[in-house]
Amino acid sequence: MNQNPIVISQTKEIESDRSPLKIILIGVVGVVLSTFSIYYVNQFLFSAKAGHFWLSVLFSVVFVAVTILQTLFIKGGGKLKLIALVESIAPLSLFYERLYPDVSIPLLFGAGLFFIFVVGGLTRGSKILENGLKIRFWEIASSVTSKAVTGLLIFISVLIYLNYFKWGNLNEEVGRKLLHNTMQSSAPAVKYWIPVFSAEETIGNVLRSFSEEELKRSQPDIVESTQTDFQTAFNQLPEEAKTKLIEEVTVRLRSSLESIVGPLKGDDQVVDVAYRFIKNYAVHMPEGVRSYIGFAVAVLAFFAIKGIAVLFYWFINAVAFMLFKFLLVLNFAYVSLETRSREFIMLS
Repeated sequence: MNQNPIVISQTKEIESDRSPLKIILIGVVGVVLSTFSIYYVNQFLFSAKAGHFWLSVLFSVVFVAVTILQTLFIKGGGKLKLIALVESIAPLSLFYERLYPDVSIPLLFGAGLFFIFVVGGLTRGSKILENGLKIRFWEIASSVTSKAVTGLLIFISVLIYLNYFKWGNLNEEVGRKLLHNTMQSSAPAVKYWIPVFSAEETIGNVLRSFSEEELKRSQPDIVESTQTDFQTAFNQLPEEAKTKLIEEVTVRLRSSLESIVGPLKGDDQVVDVAYRFIKNYAVHMPEGVRSYIGFAVAVLAFFAIKGIAVLFYWFINAVAFMLFKFLLVLNFAYVSLETRSREFIMLS
């Protein structure tokens, strides 16, 4: 007995690729989008400019959306794999000086994983499309998006590692911008401990605010450990005594911090002090340790960006859906119909 469904085509059409020019067009668009995505990511790593960041996001979103369309419009598995291969190696043209005469193995590794994940998404989406009685667009889109985004982010994480820890592209201007943006994005959480915290705030105000908040949360025995005559909780002290105690703790904190980063001025901004600390630490770091830290930073960057990207998968799928419907309206493609039947046995 034949276990597979017997397909009876109502339209008498064979489900196969029929328009080479349209297939080439879809493939070329995907290649261009993947190349521009990586180009603007790399430009952002060079300059830390917001414009480059948003352009990289735009091209990346449209690239993944077009990858979903490739799954829907292209039937041949070999063609899909070839397109995915070109999409993954085309961005390497942006780094030709890193591939000849000396080959950057991590760069090729990143492009290889990019290819594997994109192919995995295309293959999974094609199987769902082939085995379904209806075109389950959102299920197909979700399966492709998760794989394609993962591959793209792996490539981006490799670029972060290479640019900042191998190729020496982390200059002072870019470093300060990246650190500033990171500190500003984390400011709402840090303000629980330091209410006045921001990247531009002076180190003197931050230390004083931190000392005050810690003393407010302290118990009488902690206050006693500061070698003062106060035997009660900080909140019960007179204002003059509070000010004196805050200044005492602030001086101690500043002295401890200066032993790490060097002399401090009260009007030094937090971002300047933090950058000075990181720079001094990196300069005295052994080369082997620096490579391990670079790898750890790249991994953390991948998971951090991935965690944010997951929240916007629905948006990528929605963009792909709108493009899909738009192309159907333009008669770029159309939906056909076939019925399926199967043999079965009944007792007479």
